[in-house]
Amino acid sequence: MEIRPNIDRFQYNHPEVWEAINKGRFQREAEAVLAILGSEGVSGNILDIGCGTGAHLARLMEHGYHCKGIDISASMVEYGRRRYPGLDLVQGDMRDLPFHEEFSAVLCLNSAFLYNLTDKDMASTLEGVARALSCGGILILDAVNPMWWIEGNFVKADSSVFKVGETQIRRTSTRRLIHHLQILEERVKWEREGETITEVFHLRLLFPAEAAHLLSEAGLVPVKFMKDYDLDSEDIRSNHFQVLARKP
Repeated sequence: MEIRPNIDRFQYNHPEVWEAINKGRFQREAEAVLAILGSEGVSGNILDIGCGTGAHLARLMEHGYHCKGIDISASMVEYGRRRYPGLDLVQGDMRDLPFHEEFSAVLCLNSAFLYNLTDKDMASTLEGVARALSCGGILILDAVNPMWWIEGNFVKADSSVFKVGETQIRRTSTRRLIHHLQILEERVKWEREGETITEVFHLRLLFPAEAAHLLSEAGLVPVKFMKDYDLDSEDIRSNHFQVLARKP
């Protein structure tokens, strides 16, 4: 079975589609991240790995943070540079971060960390995060929560219609779990103006206890597991969880 990388996807090659689908969620997440940064007393430089177009960082920049983003998709980075002048966006691989003690906080949102499909890739990314953080700096990481699915909430298929400008686009998804590899496989069909594009991509599923172990192995201390980016949340029963970790 071929487990495919997630680089060449329709929505990544069409960043305007990516932003149209996720605009409202990006705004909510950026506000929640701002609240966490404020609560943790973070100032200075912020790095977003798997930043996409930089939509989250654009909001943080408005609040005075110095922001840098890195994403493997050249299309996303080029679009973000045009759309958000002043953002420092670079193309690169999260598994090979070239930074050293430069950032007060690192963000890895929208389950971007799960594009690391192996234990080795996850470890390489977190080791790079630990190097990039200054002492006392924090990581905010978001991931799909497989524990939520264990409780019977797995959605095997869905469909949505949205508009980008005057163009109507339909997105239809079907999902399955590859249990022995701990992989989510999603098949997506895009339909617009008589054109149909079908693609398959994969995410590595990450359980909370596994995340805590990987963070500790990289020299980061898990501080809080959350849902909805809420530091006061008492449980993480949701389709995503977030973890706040700190570099000692």
